[in-house]
Amino acid sequence: PGIRLRHSHLADSWDAPGFWREELNVASRPRPQTRRVEGRRYETVVLKRVALFPTRPGTLRVDPLRIETEAQGTVRMRRGGPALRGRFEPVRLASRSLSMRVRALPAPSPPAFNGAVGQFSMEVRPEADSVSVGDPVPVTVRIRGTGNLPTISPPQFDPPNAVAVYEPTVETDVRRNGRRIRGEKTFAYTLVPRAGGRHDGTPIRFSYFDPEAGRYKTLRAE
Repeated sequence: PGIRLRHSHLADSWDAPGFWREELNVASRPRPQTRRVEGRRYETVVLKRVALFPTRPGTLRVDPLRIETEAQGTVRMRRGGPALRGRFEPVRLASRSLSMRVRALPAPSPPAFNGAVGQFSMEVRPEADSVSVGDPVPVTVRIRGTGNLPTISPPQFDPPNAVAVYEPTVETDVRRNGRRIRGEKTFAYTLVPRAGGRHDGTPIRFSYFDPEAGRYKTLRAE
């Protein structure tokens, strides 16, 4: 309290080797908030918030974050005299580096697991269940939840031999306002039957590791 800051910004690039990084939203003009740390009161502003997803086990290091700002304090011309505002002075600050011990995921993993970690749900919606030979059938697979959504691969999809399936188009809608990455990822497939008759495919499966439950879970759609 009593220290005024202005023109605060990141001083240089920042890296976290071994992590997938997703920027979370912060206010473009952050307003100071009061916090108590170890019994002392501070005025704080949030300049950066990032979700880090480790991509390998072991001890990973997070580089220091460096900022530049200008600080203005108060001065007294004489003891007991009035407090006057001083000049703004440039200040460079750096956080400590961080290290994190990352555990490997348990083995063995389910056949449908492809790296998803978090809590998820799955919805599968075909546009039709009766068509003519050669007619395209759109099938939408939507994964919702919290976790490493941006890096999720398409779910396991094995159509019958008489049905051609084309690589899906992918859309990701991620919400970054909270402290966790949440949202949905949509895979839009196109199926084309090449022969008449009834064609039954195997169920679509999506496996993920739930860190809160400490185990793998598999979602299945008929």
